[in-house]
Amino acid sequence: MHYRRVLGIGLTAAGILGYFVGVYAAYPGRAFSLTLTMVGITLAFTTPATEAEL
Repeated sequence: MHYRRVLGIGLTAAGILGYFVGVYAAYPGRAFSLTLTMVGITLAFTTPATEAEL
């Protein structure tokens, strides 16, 4: 299983959700949603295609 890809997709989803919640309701730390999105996208797209490439 590509745990980095799954983690990346999860972080991206959490970051996007946090961003949209932050648009409607201000909460402390909402700027970290953009960081989560960037890190999630990076993890999702830098994961090798096959296990043999690890």
